[in-house]
Amino acid sequence: SDSLHDVMIYQEPTRTRKEAFIKAEKGHLTSEQGGQTITLYLQDGSVLRYLQHRKDGEIIPVVEATQFDRYRISFDLSELAFSRSDPSDRSRNDRTMDVQAMMAIVDSLQAEISNQKQQVVDNQNYILPGSSENASRIHHIDRPEWDSLTTPPYQSEFIALNKLESTSAQRELNQTAISELRNYKAVFEDVIIDTSWRISKVARYLVEIHKKFSIPVACIIFVLLGAPIGMYTRKGNLGYAALIGTVFLTFYWISIIQGEKLADRLYISPFMGMWFSNILLALIGSYMIIKICTGFSLWDAFTKILPAKSD
Repeated sequence: SDSLHDVMIYQEPTRTRKEAFIKAEKGHLTSEQGGQTITLYLQDGSVLRYLQHRKDGEIIPVVEATQFDRYRISFDLSELAFSRSDPSDRSRNDRTMDVQAMMAIVDSLQAEISNQKQQVVDNQNYILPGSSENASRIHHIDRPEWDSLTTPPYQSEFIALNKLESTSAQRELNQTAISELRNYKAVFEDVIIDTSWRISKVARYLVEIHKKFSIPVACIIFVLLGAPIGMYTRKGNLGYAALIGTVFLTFYWISIIQGEKLADRLYISPFMGMWFSNILLALIGSYMIIKICTGFSLWDAFTKILPAKSD
């Protein structure tokens, strides 16, 4: 019935009102059809409001108590209103995206990485050293202080400085070159940070792409493992076969999780992180099937090879 009893409300302070505590014995909630506000009618209560008065330059806290028979409070619900969202605007992560969408993101990230690297290569505005012939000629000159600015003009391995005959001009060009190198270093470090972030994103998406294929393939691989295990243990008990199967499942589960973490952290490639367990288990399953069907044994083949090598 939207009726309330023993109501206590804490009213937060705003620009137009102070904080207050409102108590009432009864209350009733009403709202208009389709309205953006809800009204609370209170009965038989009191309001304790905290005020501040100035007296002789000092701020004195005052508590104002007001009794009421009826009191009305309106609440704005416009911020809580539901609105229909556009499904196309929903953001999807790498777990919910399909392979085509993730490949498009990977291509765009790789293109951005290539563009940033190319900009660094094209923006080489620092002073380059001279040719090897000029450098070898300078090294034969006996100078007590190499590239010192104390003796005007001085020989340098930089062609631009050799073209100047004034010490002040050489000093100014030297400071300009150092400033340009510092700016280039700052830009280069920013590019490293940006490209590292993009490379980690590419690795994360590639891990998810490989995972979407490696897990279905693992179902086929477990068939290759399950069939020979069942044939080996057909005369034994069920617990022995279950133990062997649990070992393989535990190995696959640990390897797929750790492979994903290592690939996300760029310790290994996404392909190796998602396909290593599949490849290893596929080799084991294939060997077990070949051994059952043909009687082939790696130990017998190894023992046959050793005498041939010794001869």
